[in-house]
Amino acid sequence: PLAPLLNALPPEPLGSRAEKRTSDGKAPLELKLYIAAVSSVYNMPPRAQNLPKPDHHPVLAVVEKHFVVIERVCVHHTQYDDLMEQVCLAFSYILGFAREYAPNSGVFVPMMKVMARCCEYHPQPFYMGLVRQVIGFFAATGRKELDAVLVDLTGLFVSPVARQLLGATGVVLQPPICAAAYEMLAEALRHWNLALLAIGSAVWLPETVEATVEALPRLAEENQAVHERTICAMMRFLRNVLLWADPDTCKGDTAPDLLELQRKAQAMLVDRQLPRGPALPRLVGALVRLLAAAAANGPSKGEVVPTVAEVLRVMLAGPFEYQASSGLPAALRALPPPLGAVLGDSEQQRLV
Repeated sequence: PLAPLLNALPPEPLGSRAEKRTSDGKAPLELKLYIAAVSSVYNMPPRAQNLPKPDHHPVLAVVEKHFVVIERVCVHHTQYDDLMEQVCLAFSYILGFAREYAPNSGVFVPMMKVMARCCEYHPQPFYMGLVRQVIGFFAATGRKELDAVLVDLTGLFVSPVARQLLGATGVVLQPPICAAAYEMLAEALRHWNLALLAIGSAVWLPETVEATVEALPRLAEENQAVHERTICAMMRFLRNVLLWADPDTCKGDTAPDLLELQRKAQAMLVDRQLPRGPALPRLVGALVRLLAAAAANGPSKGEVVPTVAEVLRVMLAGPFEYQASSGLPAALRALPPPLGAVLGDSEQQRLV
């Protein structure tokens, strides 16, 4: 049933220029049926315990055998959100059920790269949701080569969002996409091994830190209700960096890798010279501006104020206590009128 559809495809994908050609705007049923057929993981019967363990997962083998066709279906039909969301769910099912075998499969990395390409053509949050699930599946395997793949994947998806937030591109991404990207990033930085690799050597992370610190208050001041999920995901990402910089996070564990992560996280926030200066002092100012913006949006509603409080708590209770408490008075004075003049110097010190 796919042959007529595939034969009618152009030699190269149209990318973002591709348009929907069905009367209802939905993907052709033949394509959806094909993706369902290659990903029927949940219909597999249980395997008897007395049988020898196979060296491969049968559904993953099907994907490997037909990956060229799967790739063509995907890259030529990214304009159909319903189909691509189904593909992401299918890949999630397959990798989840075949997690013992997937990292060794020759299609594991190509699957993720195809999804990155599709996301570039028509960005949607479910692509980042897939990567977030993949990180959850494989971050704890303890294989350095797999860690590198997961960190590279994270950067592949989050970097365009960071550049867009800095205004470095002409593309305006929708808030759900930005939120999904930062939720994926926060999940990656939650794992010490991925955090060590990303903070230590990922070229995309400093740019992302820079974009995050700069964009946080602006998003809240523009429209907190629209950007709340993105703002909170950004702060969870930064909180994870702060936590890895805090010796208390390791709970007395003196493993060399954890100590190296601690040093590199501290250096990223304090010593690293980003385009607009070190991150930590600007983060203090950003958090104060977030609280000021929240005051006009019902501070008791939503998650912005509690999430700011969590970041401040980590900052004031860890190795950055002095820098944070020293920077708060200046950040309060820098608020726009009349907020900047509400508290005198002595009141600001008492508040700190």
